[in-house]
Amino acid sequence: MAKIEEGVYPSIAPVGYYNTMDKRGRHIIAVDEDKRRVVQKAFSLYASGDYSAKTINDMLYPEGLTNRNGNKLAKSTVERMFKNIFYIGQFEFKGFVCTNAQHEGIIDIDTFNAIQERLGGVVRARTHDVQFPYQGLFRCGMCGGLAYSRTKEKEKWQRVHILSL
Repeated sequence: MAKIEEGVYPSIAPVGYYNTMDKRGRHIIAVDEDKRRVVQKAFSLYASGDYSAKTINDMLYPEGLTNRNGNKLAKSTVERMFKNIFYIGQFEFKGFVCTNAQHEGIIDIDTFNAIQERLGGVVRARTHDVQFPYQGLFRCGMCGGLAYSRTKEKEKWQRVHILSL
């Protein structure tokens, strides 16, 4: 959870990025400069409305739109890529949305929003059926992210945990 609070995505980087370490030995995610252009081109083509995810995948595979092993991406991976807020410099991890992520966004917000309209909606964080008091009112003093609440079941008791500020 500490990585998320610092704005660091705690998982494997998506297409166009790679996992590495900074000068202090901390794990970070950096832009893969070899794939930046092809990912931007994929988003631009899809936003135009003239191409499907499958067509874009077929067109851009020879240009380098590949997975870590150099293989062609699955169509579902390309479709997920177009919905992923990671590409605009944010991320969602286990229901928590980090709007001040440490990694660089490589897609502009207008292109991303155009794609979301094409897909028929806005990508939103998962919601819960529990309404927590003070939800969305407190921000972390270190990273500026919203403090969040969650339930934790322990011996049939429900407890609400709120980040201490």
